[in-house]
Amino acid sequence: MAFFVVLFWWRQGILPVREGEPEEEANRFSLLEAAAFSVMTFLSGGKLVFDPPEYRIASGRPWRDVQISKALFILERLLGMVLIIMFAIAVGKTIILGGG
Repeated sequence: MAFFVVLFWWRQGILPVREGEPEEEANRFSLLEAAAFSVMTFLSGGKLVFDPPEYRIASGRPWRDVQISKALFILERLLGMVLIIMFAIAVGKTIILGGG
């Protein structure tokens, strides 16, 4: 997940939607905001607990950075979904087989 944090922060192609903040001021991810965005994206993979974070396209960024950031967003959600499913299967097998 740290990999995604660094790439979201480095690429700056998409930005989180912040409540009540003017768009001119919300033009960059801080490293901490990138970490929070990445965690929410990862945990929203199964959409059981969290909805995916809203984001907007960063103005003035090259098309390539935006596309890479969108692909990272989708990849992290898919990875989160796969790991949540694997966790559920492991817990289910443990319960069914009697813990041992």
